[in-house]
Amino acid sequence: MRRIAEGIMAQSIKRKIINSDEPLDVIMPEVKFGNMLAADYVLSKLGYSTSGGWNGRYATGKPIWGTVQPASGKTMALKKEPVYASQLMPNVIGMGARDAVYAIESRGVKVKLAGRGKVSSQSLPAGHKIKKGDVCTLQMN
Repeated sequence: MRRIAEGIMAQSIKRKIINSDEPLDVIMPEVKFGNMLAADYVLSKLGYSTSGGWNGRYATGKPIWGTVQPASGKTMALKKEPVYASQLMPNVIGMGARDAVYAIESRGVKVKLAGRGKVSSQSLPAGHKIKKGDVCTLQMN
């Protein structure tokens, strides 16, 4: 019950930029490892320009997995990362729950989630040869 109440309370917290530690701080959004089409869409709506040449629309596009790094000013660099073959366990560390579950369950592996946030560890290592009935537990922080 406590976690539910804290979650509800956290939704209404609004902080003013004046309260930042340094007056020259630039607030950069943290982008998790995951679907780059989704990241490109959200970053463009927040007023950031992206580099990476992503084609297609988020709503109808096939996922492109990768990472985002701040480049300069309001520019973010999107970098495609290698994807493991469908019979091998992918590396989902750093991903959000939605992307991690999609990447694993699309390979026929059951997923159990523990915690909240982004994936900090996975019980089946990246590159593990998937066998029928495998279950992967993801620890989130």
